[in-house]
Amino acid sequence: MKTNLKGNDFVTKTIETGTAPANLVELMRAVSGLAFVGGSGARALVVEDNPGDYDLFLYKPEYLHDVIAAVKSIGYRERRRKLAATFYRQFPKSLPVQIVLPAKDEHSQTYGTVTDVLSQFAFRAQQFGAYLLGDYILVTYSEAGFRDAIHKRLVATGAGSPLFVMYSALKYAGKGYHAALASIGAIMDDWARYDPDWRAAEINRARWPHGGYRS
Repeated sequence: MKTNLKGNDFVTKTIETGTAPANLVELMRAVSGLAFVGGSGARALVVEDNPGDYDLFLYKPEYLHDVIAAVKSIGYRERRRKLAATFYRQFPKSLPVQIVLPAKDEHSQTYGTVTDVLSQFAFRAQQFGAYLLGDYILVTYSEAGFRDAIHKRLVATGAGSPLFVMYSALKYAGKGYHAALASIGAIMDDWARYDPDWRAAEINRARWPHGGYRS
């Protein structure tokens, strides 16, 4: 199955649930029809990776309370809520779960169909999403992103705030990814074209209430 969105080709690969981590399958089953797993948690299903958490993206904003209830129903407890609601579970031990809160602005939209959300990610290597269908997991990803993930290469998609794109580049550099110079140059040029007041407002928007940046 293939779809075309904003010039990026996406493919969907079907894998058996038995080949995926049991805690991930349990989570996906709990939120089936309400949210999907995006980013590194989905990427690890088709590319060797070590995700630090599972990011959930809502299909619709009104599903937020149902998704929170579903995550809590399988033993997770909420620890904090900023740009994402973060949940932890000790027994059985599982990766943290982050429910990305639904938001929409001039740069991005954090909810919608799988391909709608993936098209908003800053780099092609981030464009992975997964959801459950019966006894199978469907993993949707950019073909170019798959190649980038294999080679740990960062190529910007042109989506997202320049500030968050730069932050993502630094975050992924810590995971061993390297960015194409042309992509980084384009990001810097994009940032430079905005006036200082806009850049200051964007920095304030990106900061946590107590400092730091979202991941």
